[in-house]
Amino acid sequence: ALPISAALRCSDMYDSATGLHDSGVELKFEDFPIHFAALQRGELIAAADASTHPLTCELAPYLTPLGIASIMDVPIFLAGKFSGVLCCQHVGAPAHWTEEQRLFGAALANLVEIAEGHAELRKAQAELFESEQRLRALINGIPDQVWLKDAQGRYVAFNRGVEDAYGWAGQSLAGKSARDLLPLEEGKRITAEDLSVVASNQVLRAERLTWRTRRWVEVIKIPVVGADGRVSGLVGILRDISERKQIEAERRGRDREQRRVFVREIHHRIKNHMQGVSALLSQHMRRDPALAGVISGAITQLQSLAVVHGLQAMGPAGLPQLLEAICAAPQCSGEDTVPVDLVVHFGAKATINEDDAIPVALIL
Repeated sequence: ALPISAALRCSDMYDSATGLHDSGVELKFEDFPIHFAALQRGELIAAADASTHPLTCELAPYLTPLGIASIMDVPIFLAGKFSGVLCCQHVGAPAHWTEEQRLFGAALANLVEIAEGHAELRKAQAELFESEQRLRALINGIPDQVWLKDAQGRYVAFNRGVEDAYGWAGQSLAGKSARDLLPLEEGKRITAEDLSVVASNQVLRAERLTWRTRRWVEVIKIPVVGADGRVSGLVGILRDISERKQIEAERRGRDREQRRVFVREIHHRIKNHMQGVSALLSQHMRRDPALAGVISGAITQLQSLAVVHGLQAMGPAGLPQLLEAICAAPQCSGEDTVPVDLVVHFGAKATINEDDAIPVALIL
């Protein structure tokens, strides 16, 4: 009989006289408190006369109609908890339970406990296996590489993504480290990184190019801490982020192009404003020639600056182009100008920093 809530329900009852089996009879604890209290204490009850025995007399409403005179109940415990009863019943005249019968009953109860314990163990093992299979299916369904390594950086568990990455599909990587699977220097580097995570008990996050496919990946390594507080290994995740990197690069390219367009527009507007100011100063100089000595120098500088901004509005300016444009400007070809031979000692592709272009133009 096995307990169900606050009652015992018969799992199997064998009648030796008829050879038949029955089940389903239920005895509630509250109806027979003295009897069940003794069983829960672990007492073997052997009553020759069940109707008068202090631990079984309260069972009379159940025993008498069935003609049961003697009863021997042996408690069954599973994992230290009262779990059921092996019950032997004698019909007819009261019978004394011999020591051999008591030992036999106790032995049978022990066998039941062992059998039930094994059944529970098998059930737990089956549940664990099913749980592991579900977890394995879940992990293998993840496109990322996922693994568990011990404190020496050796693989303990891993998903199919790791096997495929190493070309070891269907083969076991257990017990192997990166040094066993990768080229010498790369294997040393990854193993050293694993050991560093274990030693520091710190999470590692990194983005890098893979050694073989040269694709961008994100690597996360997390230390595993045991019940004793010590790091027993690490969990790792490797995710391909090449597409994300490509999108980021394209976005940066678009941002740079937008900035270039914006800056060129600013240079173009500045050039126009400077040319406008230069034209106004020229008008004042023509109306009042006495101001020519002061204004002409300012006009020359404004024209040089306008040339610089005009070139920068078209894109990065080369130094030769800048020098030629300034020398060819109207303010450099008047009557009072001094002829200058421009000798360039650098390649035609030589460039000038944008911040240096204006000081050079003012000097010239």
